[in-house]
Amino acid sequence: MYYFALFLLVICSLSEVFYKQPPKILFVAIYILITLMAIFRFGQLGDYFDYYYLYQNPLLLRDPLFIIYASSLRLLGFDYQGFVTITELICMGLAFPFFYKTCKYSFISLLAFYCYTYMLCPMSALRQAVCLSMLLCSYSLLVDEKKNLFYIVTILGCFIHLSFFSVLLIGILYDKKFFNHPMLIFAVLFSALLMFVGVDFFAGFRSVFKDRSITYAEVGAFDNLIQLALRLLIILPLFFFNPDYRSDGYYSKAICIIGFILYCFLSSDLLVAGRIEFFYRTFICLFIAYLSYLYKSILRDSVLLVLIAVHVVLFFKNIGAAISQGDYVESVTVYNFPYISIFDKSEIDKYTTIDKYNYAE
Repeated sequence: MYYFALFLLVICSLSEVFYKQPPKILFVAIYILITLMAIFRFGQLGDYFDYYYLYQNPLLLRDPLFIIYASSLRLLGFDYQGFVTITELICMGLAFPFFYKTCKYSFISLLAFYCYTYMLCPMSALRQAVCLSMLLCSYSLLVDEKKNLFYIVTILGCFIHLSFFSVLLIGILYDKKFFNHPMLIFAVLFSALLMFVGVDFFAGFRSVFKDRSITYAEVGAFDNLIQLALRLLIILPLFFFNPDYRSDGYYSKAICIIGFILYCFLSSDLLVAGRIEFFYRTFICLFIAYLSYLYKSILRDSVLLVLIAVHVVLFFKNIGAAISQGDYVESVTVYNFPYISIFDKSEIDKYTTIDKYNYAE
């Protein structure tokens, strides 16, 4: 199922580059498909059983609004599958207008989301998925210059997951006028150099995020250098284009650059860096949508193809990380990773010995 959705998105994305944008109804159908995949998955991609344990013991969640949310669902009689279903519908529902309207149903944008953010958020870190959807939904507040409301949404999000406080930087910096300046590339490359040599800026800051869940997996299959190289392949093409100031293209470029620099400065703890970065990195989807609507050119097409290729690599990287973190048997690889649904729960015992915390539903 994972590969079927990937295949559809790659084919539609290539059509978008070389031919024309496929129909809206196909975009909606694929979005519904990946939403249903998130709702009906069983025991896969990260924190599934951790959240089962937390749902049984909501005070361990620590974040006040999510404690209230989970406790309320329990009081209303929802089992864990009900909790997952409602949470996924909130996440994917709040994010839909961003992809359909703001990104103008760009298939390459949805591909970038599916290959990177989707695997980390709706399919794994549910609290941060809710926060990310709040951010995507509230992007229009920034465009409409309603910063105070944006800050209110951000502060509320901090009570769902503490990492959301980093989003305050978006409100502060996204509309500054220097993000088209060619000298900014040196700031990006300097940040990358700091990450490469391993400078540790925020040892004390990182400790705030330690032990905020039952378990946090180690960094996945690729080493630091490969992770940096993939990120550079995504961020550097942004400098080939200078979107008009106060356009979606400009704002998304600014947010992605801020996120990359922030990631590099926090990279001495890649787990913390990554869980903060994806709030920013997801806006590559909006920049891709901006490129998709430019007049066709060799440069535009080349950059879009690079971004498609890099995100497909990221898809397999995330699958590889899921296999490593989920205690899968040796026969499971990035090429045959099974989709296990709630309708065939027993299948999971054939593939993994992951701790289920006495799962009893």
